[in-house]
Amino acid sequence: MALNWFEGGRRINKLLMALIAVGGIAAIFSAYNPVPMITSRGPATPWFVDTEPCKYPSYGRTVPELDWGGTKPGLTLCFLTLENGGIPYAAAPAPPEEKARQEAEDRARGERNEPPIPRLTNAWFYADDRYSPRVSAYIEKTVTDLRIEPELKQQINSTSWRWRAFKRAWGEVIPWVFGLCLAIWLITAVVGWIVRGFAGVPTGKDFRPKAEADA
Repeated sequence: MALNWFEGGRRINKLLMALIAVGGIAAIFSAYNPVPMITSRGPATPWFVDTEPCKYPSYGRTVPELDWGGTKPGLTLCFLTLENGGIPYAAAPAPPEEKARQEAEDRARGERNEPPIPRLTNAWFYADDRYSPRVSAYIEKTVTDLRIEPELKQQINSTSWRWRAFKRAWGEVIPWVFGLCLAIWLITAVVGWIVRGFAGVPTGKDFRPKAEADA
């Protein structure tokens, strides 16, 4: 009995596409229940729950033993970088020119009987490379001293950020799943067309007609 190489190729094709689809679905649903991630913009700024990946040059640190009061321990801490690429490790005073501008703006508003503009007191930072001793010391101290306030705990327990993470994963994974499956199907179709041409097998058939095969 002759081996049906075309049928074998189709089965391998289906298996590969099924594995890709299952892997994609698993990745999407795992995004709904990841290790929660809280993000910091700098020292003394409030932590917040984020669904975006902590991408380089920002620094992510997973602390699996950290008990934040949820169903299971573990948090990822993301330390965001400034525009210059450095990670802030200490609060800094506003530059003289910025401080002078703010004071002039407040005086002008006062002359118009308008209230001053609320400004963050921790809007300026000293920053350095992730691997600098000062940044490393700041990160280690932050991990050791971290306390999850009730408001942040409520954010972590919320399902809204999990749903956003699920939708983001869906939008990222599904195009890859369809793209890879389409690529596999096209490669299989092209290879089958080439092999049929060399073997004299009609399109849509797995073997040459019997009369031709016996000739």
